[in-house]
Amino acid sequence: MSIRWKLFLPVASAILIYTLLLIILISTTVTRDVLNQNEEFARTYVDSIYAQVELFDAESESRRELMVQETRRRLREIIEAAHGMLQGIHEQELRGLLSRTRAQELAVQNINNMWFGRDGYIWADDLNYINVALPPNPSVAGTSRFDLQDVTGQYIVRLLVDGAVSVGETWLEYYFPKPGESEASPKLGYTKLFEPWGWVIGTGEYIDNIDEEIAEFEARSLGELNANLYSDTSRSDYPFIIDSDGRFVAYIRPDLIGQAPTLLDTETGEDLIAKFLESPEGRISYHYTKPGDESGSHEKVGYLRRLPQRNWIVVYAYSPDDVLEQTRRFRNLLIFLGLGGLAFQGGLLIILLTMIQRVLRRTSDSMQTIAEGSGDLTFRLPVTTRDEIGQLSGSFNLMMEKLQSMIRLLRDSAIESEGIGEELSASTEEISTAVVQMAATGESINEKSSTLAREASQADEYVRDIIDSMKEMGSVSQDESAAVEQSSAAVEEMVASVQNITRISQERAA
Repeated sequence: MSIRWKLFLPVASAILIYTLLLIILISTTVTRDVLNQNEEFARTYVDSIYAQVELFDAESESRRELMVQETRRRLREIIEAAHGMLQGIHEQELRGLLSRTRAQELAVQNINNMWFGRDGYIWADDLNYINVALPPNPSVAGTSRFDLQDVTGQYIVRLLVDGAVSVGETWLEYYFPKPGESEASPKLGYTKLFEPWGWVIGTGEYIDNIDEEIAEFEARSLGELNANLYSDTSRSDYPFIIDSDGRFVAYIRPDLIGQAPTLLDTETGEDLIAKFLESPEGRISYHYTKPGDESGSHEKVGYLRRLPQRNWIVVYAYSPDDVLEQTRRFRNLLIFLGLGGLAFQGGLLIILLTMIQRVLRRTSDSMQTIAEGSGDLTFRLPVTTRDEIGQLSGSFNLMMEKLQSMIRLLRDSAIESEGIGEELSASTEEISTAVVQMAATGESINEKSSTLAREASQADEYVRDIIDSMKEMGSVSQDESAAVEQSSAAVEEMVASVQNITRISQERAA
């Protein structure tokens, strides 16, 4: 296996493993973050819808209040006008122009003629709850209305008369049939005491027209809300609003708005409407279908909030499958980009390794040629970079320069050595002749030394005989001992000299 593949395989494997681990880490992190963000978005989205519904409710109530205030203003002005009429007739009575009976008869006539609007009128009752005037039904005049009740059980006349007597005027919302109708409608009544005669005059306005206008306003507002919420009906994540009766106030299917359908959990069969009505505020999960996949079953996760002033429930739910599908597409994109990047990096790596291999091969071939003895010492590698390859090429060129210089020096040294060798050859011949002569001289010296050694040995034996004779002579004459001793000392010195000569001769002989 070439060095290119030895370097490429581990590096490519490391890059591949790193890329795969990075993709897995990023995918896992993104999936977790996206799910958390979707749950946070569900909460935020429900809060924003809740704020819109709160604003809608506040505007609806504000409109109702304004309309009621306008109605109150109008009713007060009408009663003030009637009260002023009674006051004017009473002043004529006080001036003696009219009797009380005639004055009251004139007042009743005027009241019966004071119609306003589409069906508005004025009535009068005394403090004993006896009707004085009732334009829609004059036959009631003179009868007691003490026990008159509306559909809610309120004693209408009692409350209107007693309230006016107590504080001078009073307001009351109640139900009363419109002229010519038998079914009661909501009505706002206002009464004021006319103290001189002990009458309580009153009027009222049916406020179902207010409810109708408010209903129209709310219908328009809810229509706009539905249009904004469900601009894309193909989405599987959508909010909805239901009331306390389980009817949809806002829903992705317009045909179900105002309806209370039976919706069941596609996994457990649980009644979802009941679940929404009973669940506390917060996170909620269930299983249901998706738009375009009515037969399927998908997990839905969402958030729920309650609007207590209307007893509505706001819910937003999404499918985690859709979120995971998005992350899967993101993961596939990462894999595609990772593999593309890996292929690109692998190609670059192969190109770089091929360049390195080419330089190393050229260097190796050059060294092999030089090792085989036929190398061109003038060959140089091109140095095109400042990296390790360039440094290697530069080092190789430097080595070649030094090797070339070394070979040049060796060649010059060989030429010089050739002349020195000739001189050494001549000197060697002379030395050889001298050595032969010295050898002959040495042999002569050896022979002479041998002869001298033999003679010295004989002399030594001879001297020893003399010493022995002299010792014998010492015993004969004590008087000549000193002379003998001196003679012995001289003889011993002579013996030592002879022995020394003998040693020298032996050494030379050796």
